[in-house]
Amino acid sequence: MKKNLICILAITTSYFLLTTSGLFADVRINSVSGEVTVNGASAIVGQQLILNDVIKTSAASNSIIIINGHEVTVSEKTEVAVNELTEDSSLLKVWLGKIRAKVQKLKAKQKFEIKTPVAIVAVRGTDFAIEVAQDGFSHLEVYEGVVSAKEETTGGEVLVNPGEFTTVQKGEAPAEPKALEGEKVKSETEEKKEDFKSEAQREIFMEISRDAVKERAADEIKLAEYQNGKVLMD
Repeated sequence: MKKNLICILAITTSYFLLTTSGLFADVRINSVSGEVTVNGASAIVGQQLILNDVIKTSAASNSIIIINGHEVTVSEKTEVAVNELTEDSSLLKVWLGKIRAKVQKLKAKQKFEIKTPVAIVAVRGTDFAIEVAQDGFSHLEVYEGVVSAKEETTGGEVLVNPGEFTTVQKGEAPAEPKALEGEKVKSETEEKKEDFKSEAQREIFMEISRDAVKERAADEIKLAEYQNGKVLMD
């Protein structure tokens, strides 16, 4: 009985350590351009990330991180830490610099948040970018979906809709969201059109490929039937 209890406690402890460390989450470096480090060592494409890992990019450098299927682009001169990591919960701390996150639609219990020195950004499924200055001043832009921006000390919170931005600084409620500049919105819209176009082209190519395979298979069958018939006649 005592041995069974010890085994149960050991299994429970191991499970807790695994889940809280992020080993059950799918978090990895998807691309590296320029000088990118993880905990001071050079980042490697395919490298798995765990809780408390710190990613830094130098000038003219960037990296793309995949977090449970979500894509986070870390721009140059940026420092990001993995603060919370499970299958259902992701929290990144952006100390400095800029990231862009493309978050898939989350399930009811799932959570994806970005934290800066002065703000917490919570999303459900969206495309947004946040930039953090040396003093923590945070600039948030939303391109798709709705994002909640909250200042920690005051508790002030705003909802930022697509095509809007807000700013957050320590001790003050987030600024009232305003419309992004026309060229910025146009640029993001064009990018999405290109993404859609590329996806459509890929699907068309796959459809053509499937049709080609079917035609090739049909030709092979006809040839085989012809050859079999010829052998029987001979």
